[in-house]
Amino acid sequence: TYTQSRRRDGSITRVCMSAAIQSAIGAAVGFAALEALDTVVKPLGYGSSMCPPLGATAVLLFCLAKAPASSPFAVLGGYIVSSLVALAVVTFLPPDFWFLAKGLAVSGAIGGMALTGTVHPPGGAYAFLFVAQKLPAQAIPPVLLGAVALIVAQKVVQAVVAATVGPEPKAKTK
Repeated sequence: TYTQSRRRDGSITRVCMSAAIQSAIGAAVGFAALEALDTVVKPLGYGSSMCPPLGATAVLLFCLAKAPASSPFAVLGGYIVSSLVALAVVTFLPPDFWFLAKGLAVSGAIGGMALTGTVHPPGGAYAFLFVAQKLPAQAIPPVLLGAVALIVAQKVVQAVVAATVGPEPKAKTK
């Protein structure tokens, strides 16, 4: 079943209701996994695996699953590169230059992701958050585990949908 939606430019687009529902259910499953992960990670003395950039990761994984930025390699690599760049900024930037910290972290994360082929926009947001909150190195593992939890949730939801609904129909060609 499809519904129509009007775009900002006035054009009308069709939205697949089942795809929208599957995306929402997938995100709910992903965030339930993050909540469960937090019950294990927090008592170990690590920070939370819940952070705003993982919300953006969920949008990519469940709404734009075929986008290059949604590949597991890009998701994990983007967070790893961004975390390491932000950690370097927090660790080595002298206090007199701290006004440059957020910009250095984000631009360094962008450059690092571009160089490694791991462009994942929420990684840049994580670099910003990491520096803005002056997070310690212990903040990195929970976020990486959170990214893994979302990827696993995406794969599980995709497998369940494929098993119950069947494969996606192929696009019609003329």
